[in-house]
Amino acid sequence: MKKTNQKASTMPLLNKKVDIYAAKFKRLLGQVDSEDSLLDEFIIRIFLSGLRGKTVTFVAVLEPEDLDKAIVSARRVEVGEYYSRQTPEKTQQKKLEEELDNLF
Repeated sequence: MKKTNQKASTMPLLNKKVDIYAAKFKRLLGQVDSEDSLLDEFIIRIFLSGLRGKTVTFVAVLEPEDLDKAIVSARRVEVGEYYSRQTPEKTQQKKLEEELDNLF
C-alpha cells in the first residue's frame, strides 16, 4: 500500500477530482460499512459508478481487486487525460493562433 501512495504523490498537481471523490467515498463508506462486511466487488462497483467519462471504462477494464487499487487506477487515468490535453502540438497551435489574433 505504501508504494502505491508514494507513486500517486509524485504525480503532477491536477484538479485532483479523483482524489476529492475518493476521500468523500471512503469517508461515507466508513459510515455505512464500519464493520467491513461489504464485498470488495460491490464497493468497487459503487465507486466506479461515481467516476466520470472515460475514467469509468479504463478503470473497469483493469479489474481492480480492491478499492485502493481502483482509486490508484482512476488517478492514473486522470493524469493520462491531463497529459493528453497538454500535447506539444496543441500548445504550439494555441500559441500560433494567439499570435495571429494579435496581428489583427
